Amino acid sequence: MNTTAQPARLIRKAKLIDLYGAGSTQIDDDVREGVMTSPIKPSKRLCFWPEYEVAIINAARIAGRTPAELRELVQQLHAKRKADAAQLLPQG
Repeated sequence: MNTTAQPARLIRKAKLIDLYGAGSTQIDDDVREGVMTSPIKPSKRLCFWPEYEVAIINAARIAGRTPAELRELVQQLHAKRKADAAQLLPQG
């Protein structure tokens, strides 16, 4: 996986539905099953996904990755979120 900084473009669920090719309920199920990254929730009513994560997951799906491989990829993407945040945010 590329570890360089990615553009921080966040998309809402309506755009995710278009890009991911599944409905809202299927996306929620995929998040629960660990084959789609979880949303970033800045408030109770808003949720966003980093667009580059969706592109990476879609590429893996197109390549025929198994659900187990997708779960591993999602774990790596979540770890990258944490590492990027730790690198960008001031320590304190």
